[in-house]
Parts: sequence; C-alpha cells; structure tokens
Amino acid sequence: MLGLIVASIFIGCILSSSGDKTRPLIDFFQSLYHTMMKLVLIFIWFTPVGLTFLVATAIVQVEKPSEALKEFAVFISTVIFCFLLHGFGTVPIMYFIVTRKNPYSFLRNMSKALLTAFGSTSSASALPFTMECLIRKNKIDKRVVNFIAPIGATINMDGVALYIPMMIIFISHRLGLTLDFTRYVIIGLSAIGVSIGAAGIPGAGLMYMSVAAVAVGLPPDQVLITAPFDWIFAQFRTMINVSGDSFGAGIIHHLTYPVLSQDKNVLAINTDDVFEEPEEKINLV
Repeated sequence: MLGLIVASIFIGCILSSSGDKTRPLIDFFQSLYHTMMKLVLIFIWFTPVGLTFLVATAIVQVEKPSEALKEFAVFISTVIFCFLLHGFGTVPIMYFIVTRKNPYSFLRNMSKALLTAFGSTSSASALPFTMECLIRKNKIDKRVVNFIAPIGATINMDGVALYIPMMIIFISHRLGLTLDFTRYVIIGLSAIGVSIGAAGIPGAGLMYMSVAAVAVGLPPDQVLITAPFDWIFAQFRTMINVSGDSFGAGIIHHLTYPVLSQDKNVLAINTDDVFEEPEEKINLV
C-alpha cells in the first residue's frame, strides 16, 4: 500500500502538469474510481451478514463471559478517553503552539465536517464538508486545502494509529502474552504503516486490524473479539482523523502564509482582479 501511494502521488503530479495530453488517462482513473466505489458499496451491503457469523464464532469460543464483559468495559472506556484526549487535547495544543490561535474556535468552525465524519464513519465522505469548513469558516487558503485535505483523508489516519496499539495490547493481555520492548516498537511501526494504507471508507477496520495483529505474531481471528464494538470506535476514529487533517491544514496555512500572500499580491497585480473568489463561487474540487 505504501509503495502504491507513493507511485500514485508521482503519477498524479505528472498528470496534473501535462495538460490536455494526459486527459484520457485522467478520465480513465476517474471512471475506475467511481466503479470501485460502487463495487465497495455492494460489498458493504453484505458486510453485516458475514460479520454476524464471524463474530458469533468468536463469541462462542469466549470462556467466562462475565469476566470478558468487564474487560471490554475497561477497554471501551480507555479507548474513547484516549481518542478524546488526542483529538481535543494533544492536537489542539500543537496547533496553538505553532499558530498562537484558539484551537477550539477552529474546531467549532469544523463542527459540520466532524459531525459528518462521526455519522458516516468515512473520512472520504466527509472530505467535501472538511474542505468547505476550512475555506469558508476558518479562512484557510484554497490552495492549501486542495493539497492537504485529500492527502490527509488518504494517509493521515491518526485515529487508526492510536487505536491499533491499544487493540493489540488488549488482545495480548487476554491471551496472557507478555510484550517486550521490541514488540512495542513493532506495534508502533505497524500502526503507522497500516494507518497510512487504511481506506477512508466504512467497514475497512477489521481488515487492517488483522494485518496489524499478524505483524506482531497474534492470531488474526482474535481481532473479531472487538468486532461488536468496532462501530463505536470507528465513529471516534473517523472524527479524530478529520480533526487531525483540519489542524494540519491550519498549521500549513500558518507556516506558508508569507509565501502565499506574496503569490496572492502578484496574481492580483497581473490579473487586475482579487485573488479570493466570492463565497458562493468557491470551487471545492
């Protein structure tokens, strides 16, 4: 997945700078994208049926269900607390240190995108609202948003990277396994790598969670133990992902503002027109 993402970035840069000569190839990739999205939606419709049988198999194998429920209660509360601490504590503090601006007013302006991400569990579905809120409400330069937001929705899955280590440690504890320092390093690297390659669509969680479990030597079927609660985590993970993308765009806008403002002045002089488009004419594509 990482190699594919890097190759896609370079190919996209070449296609965007080649003009009309590469238009047929661009149309091909756009058609392929829409086709694959419809195919994924068909698979998602069948997900509840298959997931029901997979989860039922895992639950039947659980010994002492009452003790397992206590463990899950602690696990769920810990995961949600860490999500909220990261999304509304750590990242806003980083934004404040860099920009010296109020991060919570920034978050308030992103409420539409965050609620969409929470409800849809898809950072790709929330992408148009993320770009709209960044441009219109937080006044982030459109060039920064057009570059940062799509990349962030693809590879900046900080919610996933935060959840994977907690999930693996929880499964290891249930199996009675002791993790040494090397395993913790592998867990961290696996979480980063898997989160970069994670798909921004609903229902993709169990797949990359299984990949992360295999990377540290755990049986992938143990991931199914957390499947009944994954929809709760998916909502918070997606919201944290969108929040991180938004703060990243705000930080990049702040750091590049001197250069962007110079380009803005030059463009206004050369075209005798203002740089910023009217609010109703902003193109989010």
